[in-house]
Amino acid sequence: MVRVRTTFVAVLAAGLIAACGGSGQRAGTTPERSATSSREADGPETLDELVDRCGLPPGEARAPAALVPQGLLPAFARVSAATGSRAVVVVGLGLKDAYDALRANAVRGGLSIAREDFEGFEAELYLAGTDGTLLLALKPAPSCADGTRVAISRRA
Repeated sequence: MVRVRTTFVAVLAAGLIAACGGSGQRAGTTPERSATSSREADGPETLDELVDRCGLPPGEARAPAALVPQGLLPAFARVSAATGSRAVVVVGLGLKDAYDALRANAVRGGLSIAREDFEGFEAELYLAGTDGTLLLALKPAPSCADGTRVAISRRA
C-alpha cells in the first residue's frame, strides 16, 4: 500500500510540474528568462515568435561594439536595428528582469552606472565607460509582459 501511494504521489507531482510548464524555463534560455509568458507551454519559443506575439521590432542587425558592448545583452536578446549611434534591441524578458540583467551585465563588463531610473512602466540606464556614456531606454512590449524594447544611444 505504501509503495502504491508513493508511486501515485511521484506521478502526480511529475504531472503537476509538466502542467505548470516544468521548471519555468524554456529550452535555449537562461534562468533570467521570465516565466510569465501568456503562451501555452507547447514547446520552446524562439525570439522571432516572441517578437511577433509581443509587437516588438522585427529584424536582426549588427551594432558596433562601442554601442552594444560584448556581454551587455542577456542571452535571450538581439539587436533588431542599428545605425552608427543608435540601436534597438529586443529582450525576451519582462521590464524589471531586462533592467536587472542589463544593469548586472554592464557592471560585470566594467561599465559604471552614471544614472538610473526605474519607474515600473519604463526605465533608463546611463552607463559610463571609457568611450562616453550609453543611454539605455527600456519600454515594455506593447502586448505582453515578457518582452522589452531597449533603445540604446551613445552620448559623448
